[in-house]
Amino acid sequence: MIKGHVIQLKPNDKQATYFAKACGVARLAYNWALGQWQNQYEQDKK
Repeated sequence: MIKGHVIQLKPNDKQATYFAKACGVARLAYNWALGQWQNQYEQDKK
């Protein structure tokens, strides 16, 4: 049996802003890495 915990976050305005920025940075890094991988993949196909 797998048990898990659900924790509800109730951030204040400052914390919510920080969470949004952190998610934005993670998405930017993911998209950059994906673009790099796709470029290298295309170059290797040639």
